[in-house]
Amino acid sequence: MKDIEDNTWQIASRRAAACLGTRQPECVLQQSRVWKQEIEKMRQQGEVFPQWSVAPVVVEILATELSSAEPVDFALLNEVSSMLSEYPYFDKRYYLKAGVASRLGQPEEALAILEESLEDAAPGIFGLDIVGLTVEQSLLLDPLRGQAEFDDWQKRHVEQRSAMLQSMRRLESRGEIISVGAVERLADSP
Repeated sequence: MKDIEDNTWQIASRRAAACLGTRQPECVLQQSRVWKQEIEKMRQQGEVFPQWSVAPVVVEILATELSSAEPVDFALLNEVSSMLSEYPYFDKRYYLKAGVASRLGQPEEALAILEESLEDAAPGIFGLDIVGLTVEQSLLLDPLRGQAEFDDWQKRHVEQRSAMLQSMRRLESRGEIISVGAVERLADSP
């Protein structure tokens, strides 16, 4: 496995996420190429986890959509979909799975996947997409935006997330959990 000190692939993945968040396709593609090269180097040195291989492919698909350079590659999407169903790591990657399903022309399946995410969010777990973007930022969910069913789901998601945040603030005010500010002060103290 690659020396832990060399984190080029992690830097490339974070840069790709930032480029996606700001919708800069050329930047995304450039970082994705670096990311994939680094993963290939790691593959030659040992095991590479499936999520490491799927993420840069998904990022490239999104970058291609942004640039409108090429039509959607359904063979690539089907390959990603197959990997998502094959590996348990992806079980809770709702936005990723919904995004792939919607691109494969399965909006009903995508919306059913998102409904599952609300059940898992009940204990306070709100997902991010595969590169760390929220529902509001994620390009993965763009094909569903504007559909009444998606808008309804997103409204309920935001309400649930807001309720959880309020609950956490109450716990914090009662001293039952430590605040971010307290953690920062502790980190800054000598």
